[in-house]
Amino acid sequence: MHNGSMMFQQRCSAMVFIVLVMVVIIGMFSSVRGARPLVEDFGGANDGISMYEMARNNLAYWLQRLAHGPSDGGGH
Repeated sequence: MHNGSMMFQQRCSAMVFIVLVMVVIIGMFSSVRGARPLVEDFGGANDGISMYEMARNNLAYWLQRLAHGPSDGGGH
C-alpha cells in the first residue's frame, strides 16, 4: 500500500510540474499590449499644457478655496 501512495504522489508532482512549465512557456510567448497608448495631450483638450502643469494649477485652485486665517480650534 505504501508503494502505491508514493507512485500517486510522484505522478501528481509530475503533473503539477508539467502544468507549471506550460504556463510559463505560454506566458513567455504571449504579450499583452495596451488598447491604446496614453498620450499626454488627451486630444488637445488642454491646449498644450503638460499634465504636470495641469495638476499644479488644479492643486493651486483647490488650495486657494480653503478657508484662510487661524483655526477656530473646533477640531472634528
